Amino acid sequence: MCCVFLQSIDTYGQEILCSFEKDADVKAVQSSSDVKITQTTDFAALNAHSLKCSFSEKGGRVTISQFGVSSWSNPLGSENVPADALLLFVWATRPVNIEIQVTDSSENVAGDSFNLKAGANHLQLPFAKLGKLNVEKIKSFSIISVREAELYLDYVALDAFQDVLKNNGRWDVSYTDKIKTAHFPWGNTFVNGKIKTYSISPVFDGRGIIELSERLDLNYKVATIGRNPGINRWGFGDFYNRRNPGGHDGDHPNNMMLH
Repeated sequence: MCCVFLQSIDTYGQEILCSFEKDADVKAVQSSSDVKITQTTDFAALNAHSLKCSFSEKGGRVTISQFGVSSWSNPLGSENVPADALLLFVWATRPVNIEIQVTDSSENVAGDSFNLKAGANHLQLPFAKLGKLNVEKIKSFSIISVREAELYLDYVALDAFQDVLKNNGRWDVSYTDKIKTAHFPWGNTFVNGKIKTYSISPVFDGRGIIELSERLDLNYKVATIGRNPGINRWGFGDFYNRRNPGGHDGDHPNNMMLH
């Protein structure tokens, strides 16, 4: 749902391009006349602010051209591997299709389209989709909608392509009840059917909801949350060294990992 990070930017395997924390970051964003952009604290993914983009019924375009890096192919921090994907966090108030277009210094344009669901969306645009664009000389990228939409943009980064985001759509693990432990099913079968639950589990004890589901009929949905930067970063093999990748605002109330 949201994600905020606690480590210094120099220590992780991503390159943050923009996060809209400063007024200058917002003023540097260009938009067509039918799109209104404002800085807000709603649905922030990195530290305190996001960029609210209100598209009119005819749609429009939002363009970002100030990245803070000269090349998109530089090695990624301590990983010493090149980026191969553009990563964006977008919160949508309702389902909508958008297109992301990237333009290089020679005005070559390429990109891809994405179907956003209502709520949090982690979008990856692999460089393989950019064709013959020169990723060492990227001029800008744009978010385009052809219909009315309200989007909250934050946490734009360069990263290595992550299968867990492609498959799950978020930085979290898929909980499973395939591994059984000894138990007594004291709550099975419940006379009124399965109990619908939403569990916010700590990173180090996600097994708890599975143990309960062995004993009680549950239709459960889970999100993992935690404030420990070490566990957040190294605790999941599916995206080892990816969750908890930077930023520094340790006292902000949003500083937790919830996806």
